[in-house]
Amino acid sequence: MKKVLFGVLLSVVFVIGLFGSNTSASAAEEVDSSGKLTSEQLEEMNEALENLKNKANKKLEDGEENFVVSTNVSFQDEPLEMEFEADEVENNQALSSNSTSAVQEKNFSHTVKNTAGFNFSHRVFGSFTYESGDVNNYSADSDLTGALYSKSHNTKVDRLDSSVAKVRSSGTFKALKYAPIEYKTRIDIGLYGSGDYRVLKASLN
Repeated sequence: MKKVLFGVLLSVVFVIGLFGSNTSASAAEEVDSSGKLTSEQLEEMNEALENLKNKANKKLEDGEENFVVSTNVSFQDEPLEMEFEADEVENNQALSSNSTSAVQEKNFSHTVKNTAGFNFSHRVFGSFTYESGDVNNYSADSDLTGALYSKSHNTKVDRLDSSVAKVRSSGTFKALKYAPIEYKTRIDIGLYGSGDYRVLKASLN
């Protein structure tokens, strides 16, 4: 018999313009003397990211795989954007030795990116297998980029129960020439025994 192996690539891009040349004069006046976003701006950005996360998860629940959601914030011209791309691959595999159901696998890749000014990105990627409502095996890692920053990350996966695993990844970007400017990113992804996945958290501070 054939076992079905699904490979799904999920690419999520948050286009966050923090230092873009298109930023208005009034917005520039609101940035504090260090050049870092103010607490009010960070709060607005994270509210926007939360709204985009909810919109994206609703589309995933409805079965959409390839889409873009975006929104604007008041202090920059560039919108915040999440882009999802899915690629499903079917392969021949044997059935599980203790089940008549097929073991399936999904690969995921989720990127938080600042594309304006001092570019950096935080990518979380990995895979998980699921069968009969359970999450079996899982793995995750992170890749941080940004030539103007020193970078570090902490990425792990915790099993919450037999049917749910949670990826937690935090990234730190320290500006090499503009200390003490520092940004922290956070990405959490839920992996489910149904074969679904959701973005649980996406934030910048």
